[in-house]
Amino acid sequence: MRGSRAAPWLFALPALAVFCSLVVYPALEGFILGMTDLGAVQLAGGAHWSDARFVGAANYRLLLEDQGFQDAVRVMIFFAASTTVIE
Repeated sequence: MRGSRAAPWLFALPALAVFCSLVVYPALEGFILGMTDLGAVQLAGGAHWSDARFVGAANYRLLLEDQGFQDAVRVMIFFAASTTVIE
């Protein structure tokens, strides 16, 4: 006997809702925030999204050019590679 085709989706719906609210929404919100000149500290201080000015990928370009960020990425890659080899 065959069940309803909707039954698996109904069982997965609560997990999908939790996943979207805890992972997808914050990731999109962070990406959008990264495209503006408005910081999380300013938002916490009472600023509103309407105060934000769109700067595009300039924040990400500055991040990739930052020497401290480049050093952190190098250390992270070294750590990941060395612990993978040791395992």
